Amino acid sequence: MEKEASDKINWIRENEENIRNLKEKQAVYYDDVNILKEADNIINHRSQEKERQYGVIDDNIDDMVTMFNVMTKSELTIEDGYLLLICNKLAREGFTHKEDNLLDAAAYIGALNNYHQKINKQ
Repeated sequence: MEKEASDKINWIRENEENIRNLKEKQAVYYDDVNILKEADNIINHRSQEKERQYGVIDDNIDDMVTMFNVMTKSELTIEDGYLLLICNKLAREGFTHKEDNLLDAAAYIGALNNYHQKINKQ
């Protein structure tokens, strides 16, 4: 076990410059990418990747709302579920700024808009 820890520390020391460079490149990427473009990318251009990881977002929201309704004897809709997620991210942002809060809120707003467009087509 000590050897594993020692090996990890040595690996980190040997790769410290590469790690630092990667972090700097990530920071530059996020500085250069508009948060709304990144949210659009997540919701509209990487949806297949996200669906493999988490399932279809509308189905996830529907499941979440169904569970909430059963637990509380409420009658929330899928739209209400999206709005709750948006409110959660904005409440977190109100506590302390994290770009991820705003990115997720924007992504959920985009997903809600997609949901409305899909419903209106039916």
